[in-house]
Amino acid sequence: MKKLCAAAFCCLLGLVQLANADTIVIYPAAPNNATLPSTYVNPAFGTTSSDLARGPGLALASGSTFNSNGFSTTAASFTDALAAGDYLSFGFDVTTPVNLTDMDIRYDRSGTGPSNAQLELSVNGGAYQSFYTDLSVSDTGETVLGIDLSSFTNVTSADFRLLAFGASSANGTFDIETINFAQGGTVGIEVRGVAVPEPSSVVLVGLGLVGLVVARRRRVA
Repeated sequence: MKKLCAAAFCCLLGLVQLANADTIVIYPAAPNNATLPSTYVNPAFGTTSSDLARGPGLALASGSTFNSNGFSTTAASFTDALAAGDYLSFGFDVTTPVNLTDMDIRYDRSGTGPSNAQLELSVNGGAYQSFYTDLSVSDTGETVLGIDLSSFTNVTSADFRLLAFGASSANGTFDIETINFAQGGTVGIEVRGVAVPEPSSVVLVGLGLVGLVVARRRRVA
């Protein structure tokens, strides 16, 4: 009974948070400048953001969206990519702690651009952790929706980086595209989360869940 209640509570709490998730920050895909500021930060969380920027190994490439080249042609791992400075970075701070839920992103590469990409996240100044890896980046563009961030909780600062390797030419490019690409939208990256619940709110949800489980057991009996 206790194990059933605990498992059900965790499942329900996760579903409730996802359903109630709010946008924390949005980055566009254009214009293609040296850095790109966010176009939206959620004031309810007291959000401030850092610009979308290139690592020291990359350069601004031509194009209408945030496009980069200069990727190492000898890097053979994400560790190599980090050492070469072949990454994009962005992030935010909040004054109200949040539990992250998920994020969306669209990216693209040229035929000679990097074929491997990985998203990593450092929260509250901690070590970077990988949470999404793509080992076959398409040169026709990829829209990736609802990437799970639910393991990152009680967040007051979040620093993302997108590492990439596997370019066959230093002129090969990798860029952030608009998510609704065919319709010409403006969102390239969107991160969502919920405010950390007050203890009383958690207790109320838990009591309601326990009541549902007990009622179900009575009906079954």
